Amino acid sequence: MEFSDKSPCKSGQLPQSHGGPRLSGGLLDLLAWLPEPARQAFVEAAHRRRYSPRQLIYTSGDAANEMFRVVAGMVRLSVLRDDGREMVYCLLQAGDCFGEQDLVSGKRRTHMAEAENEVEVQVLSLRAFNALRLAHHAFDDALLRLLADSMEILADYLAGATFDELPSRLAQRLLDTARPDAAGRLAVRVPQTELALMVGASRQTVNKILRHFEAEGLVSLGYGSIIILDPGALADRPGMVREPDSSPGSAAEDPVHGARNSGLSSAIHAGASAGRSVARDHNDHGCLQAKGSLVGRQSDSRSGW
Repeated sequence: MEFSDKSPCKSGQLPQSHGGPRLSGGLLDLLAWLPEPARQAFVEAAHRRRYSPRQLIYTSGDAANEMFRVVAGMVRLSVLRDDGREMVYCLLQAGDCFGEQDLVSGKRRTHMAEAENEVEVQVLSLRAFNALRLAHHAFDDALLRLLADSMEILADYLAGATFDELPSRLAQRLLDTARPDAAGRLAVRVPQTELALMVGASRQTVNKILRHFEAEGLVSLGYGSIIILDPGALADRPGMVREPDSSPGSAAEDPVHGARNSGLSSAIHAGASAGRSVARDHNDHGCLQAKGSLVGRQSDSRSGW
């Protein structure tokens, strides 16, 4: 079995990410930092599990007794508030790990993990997790590197959420989620409703901006996919003036205000909590799960393009 931390962003096929979810697999892969003996020990200790589309892996308040590594498919991490607002802060793909910071802190889950499509994961129990840490010091070192990378990503998201206009944020999400298709084209297969949740806008507003991108020759909109025609131009295009909200001061349509700030506050709290766990447990490091779009908005239907 091969384990790689290479991704389209790292290999130069796509521009560097700024202010968006680094969805490409392997960027937050625990195994990428492990020497071969510890890597093999992880593979032997983990078992595989499959999830159907939209099936919950865990939800907020669940006991944390497992960590996961995505083998195939896409996993959606989000926070759903009692008032119906939802923050989608990460879409994970093959090679990405999640759930490990709760094993370090000993706290219950604070977010929801859901299979976006057909998903296969490697599952490491809490007992196996602790055994690996005792047997392989490199395992703790890998957790530390993941935490450092996650904090760097969080700072990048904060900058993007603060300074980038909505069209610029959407353009970056497209670049972050694009993958080569069978014809070698860069294709985005994330529904527009998901893109809307990631940038803190309505699906209608996202569709309007995508139509504008298409008119500029940057993308081609098709059934079930968005083809990026010119990734360099999409990354370099100047920010446009934000589309007016459906209602003045609307947090759901204006991620610069209340809803987005709520998401940022949650992410910052998660980072501080993970940091405190590391300090209490010496070299015990968890990967901060604030790895995606730090915005919040009213929950939307997630069907259709």
